[in-house]
Amino acid sequence: MPLPIAHGMAGLSLYIWGEEIKFFENRGLTLLFFAFIACLPDADFLPGWFQGNPNLYHTLWSHTLGAAILVAGLLAAFFARRYGQFKQYFIIFFLLYYSHIILDFFNDDTRPPLGVMAIWPLSSTFYLSPWPLFDSVHKSSDSNTFIASVLSLPNFIGALKEFFIMLPVAALSFFLKRRKKKTQNVT
Repeated sequence: MPLPIAHGMAGLSLYIWGEEIKFFENRGLTLLFFAFIACLPDADFLPGWFQGNPNLYHTLWSHTLGAAILVAGLLAAFFARRYGQFKQYFIIFFLLYYSHIILDFFNDDTRPPLGVMAIWPLSSTFYLSPWPLFDSVHKSSDSNTFIASVLSLPNFIGALKEFFIMLPVAALSFFLKRRKKKTQNVT
């Protein structure tokens, strides 16, 4: 599983494309919200945390197509009530949420079940790329040592790698958006 660095940068990349859409008055708050939604599938650590094993439910139902559709639908309904355009909100929230699942697909997963149920409810098969981009995250299965294990040196090095892997994605998003604005201003 990539750390929040990769997921947050995916949220940043999508923010660049969705910045004209009305979310919050404050652009910084909107950017944080995008990063939060891109990281949201990892909230599945919390139920396990309270049972003593944060990994207990990780990469199960929250890392699925069905969850992405449900979350996108709920958030889109909320924002569409305020600003209209349900479809526009649904698409951006779906992309934000599902970007997490796509990035987890490219993880060097070492803990069963390997991969993510990327297309559940269509299939409960776990999918994992044979070409991992992101290092496996070292994390304890004990709630008492979980945070300390995540804040380890190997994970810090992994976070740096994630940053440099995702930096071109964010930069490309920025430059393509800027180019699109320039061509719109010319016409």
